[in-house]
Amino acid sequence: IWAPSSWAFMLAAGITAALGFMRLGTMIKEDKKPEDADLVFEKNEQ
Repeated sequence: IWAPSSWAFMLAAGITAALGFMRLGTMIKEDKKPEDADLVFEKNEQ
């Protein structure tokens, strides 16, 4: 087992995890945008 390969694996795992969190963050933001827009429309209708 080479040390560089283990380091590369750790880096790859960290990058994939970071991308996963970024995707979750963007999904949460996208989910909140429509809800905020609906609240604005509801206020305008009232």
